[in-house]
Amino acid sequence: MDIKTIRKLNVRLLERDIGSLSGLARMAGTSQSYLSQCVGPAAIRSIGDEMARRLEHAMGKPFGWLDELHTDESEILLARRVYDRLLTVPSNKLRAIAELLDVRTDDVEMPVDEATVQQGNQKQTGRVITLEDDGKTKKQRSGK
Repeated sequence: MDIKTIRKLNVRLLERDIGSLSGLARMAGTSQSYLSQCVGPAAIRSIGDEMARRLEHAMGKPFGWLDELHTDESEILLARRVYDRLLTVPSNKLRAIAELLDVRTDDVEMPVDEATVQQGNQKQTGRVITLEDDGKTKKQRSGK
């Protein structure tokens, strides 16, 4: 795994510790948009040495911490398997999963299939999945 990928994964760990990318950015004295450009899904920048050291210092990590992998290899393997499986999931289920994981979908065009579509007086219905949270476990309820 290259240094760019390792740093990206480690910034995500720091983000998880803080609770948000904007909080991490504030602590490091940079903008949330800059960090998003470094670690977001469509990253156009990489985390340079200076930013890596600033993030480490802000989070009380030792020098070079961002350059070493701190994610368990089994988590990486599991994430790859989930990713591979998601590539085969119908779009309606993929949208439900994205919503469950709080993934932004407003900038992604996906075909509508098996979902309820309402245009004017026309209404097409299909399978609708509603996810409920009882506070402890995630439940799935489907209806027609």
